[in-house]
Amino acid sequence: MNAIRDIVEVKSNHIVYDLPNGFSSGKVELIIMPVENNKILHSDKRRNKPRIRGSLRKYSNPSLMQLEKKAWSLAAQVKHAHS
Repeated sequence: MNAIRDIVEVKSNHIVYDLPNGFSSGKVELIIMPVENNKILHSDKRRNKPRIRGSLRKYSNPSLMQLEKKAWSLAAQVKHAHS
């Protein structure tokens, strides 16, 4: 299911919305709700996203970090050595 969520301006009790290419359906469900002034607008969304940097640090293994630079080449050698 494809879904689109967007905030648009209502002008003279009309809404005009262009669907993206590839969005095809015989019928769509339209839900219209007023946006409160304190809700996040599109331009503000990036600034209010939760920060996740470092959240997986507890799963890291510092002893393996040195191998990360050559991980792909080591994996390729192991894979093709068994072929």
